[in-house]
Amino acid sequence: MVGLIFIISVTNLAAQDSIQVSAATRRAFNASFQGAQNVQWIALPHGIREAKFYHNRNGCIAYFDKNGTLI
Repeated sequence: MVGLIFIISVTNLAAQDSIQVSAATRRAFNASFQGAQNVQWIALPHGIREAKFYHNRNGCIAYFDKNGTLI
């Protein structure tokens, strides 16, 4: 059972690394959250991208639309 959990966790991390995030979204993210750490991107329906990260030692979540606008 422990092996199965590990495989699922590794698969989820690999899937997050392959998320396509537009250059506009990355620029908006970097401008809004300078110094963010441990950023993980998640693709949501309708082109929305969710970023989970740490900023100023706080756990944060931000959402961007398909044009890179922080929503």
